[in-house]
Amino acid sequence: GGESVTDLYLISNGTLSRYVNWENNRPTHSLIVFGEIEKSLYRGLAKEYPLSNTFVVMGKNEQFGRSLWEVGYQLLNILLQANALNIGYESTLLDTSQKMVFRHMGIKEPIAAIALKM
Repeated sequence: GGESVTDLYLISNGTLSRYVNWENNRPTHSLIVFGEIEKSLYRGLAKEYPLSNTFVVMGKNEQFGRSLWEVGYQLLNILLQANALNIGYESTLLDTSQKMVFRHMGIKEPIAAIALKM
């Protein structure tokens, strides 16, 4: 119903997008493209995850525990869907240095990431 407890980001082909599920009092289920990621940051992802070219990053918008619950639900849902579709993946609960990489890309409070091998 329009509450934005967490954010879901997609990194693909060097571009950062944010998933929006609710806008103007109705569901939208769309991606808003923020733009290209700095090449050095994108190369860093490619180095850390050499078999992946697409990344889903989950972040929180509040300091309450429910935001982490929501990230957990999103993470499990994406992993189950990737497994059902036979898409290779690697999931990561981000440490401090990994969070900084995603923050430099424009993701405010990153918590977890999934590297997809497509």
